[in-house]
Amino acid sequence: PTTWLRCSEYHVLEFVILVVTLSEYFATWQNVQGVTLRPFRLLRLFKSVTQIRTFNGVRVMMSTLGQGLGQLAIVMSLLLFFTAAWSIFGMAIYMTSFRRRC
Repeated sequence: PTTWLRCSEYHVLEFVILVVTLSEYFATWQNVQGVTLRPFRLLRLFKSVTQIRTFNGVRVMMSTLGQGLGQLAIVMSLLLFFTAAWSIFGMAIYMTSFRRRC
């Protein structure tokens, strides 16, 4: 590992948090309403929690989640696909119902 990002997984986490924070500031600067990414800053607590010996199970859970992230992305993309497909199907079926007015 010769670069800062490759030295530790926590450095990657810090970089992601930095990118999210900068994107939130950029969105605020562009006057985009409704963009709040502040809860992602709470991910910094994982570094502190995993250093405590009583929270050794958290380290195991984080490594397990990291290993299963690829499969989780596949499941979420399938869920997104089926949600979009059923939404289009519902709009096609109830197309005439949306034209009615009170």
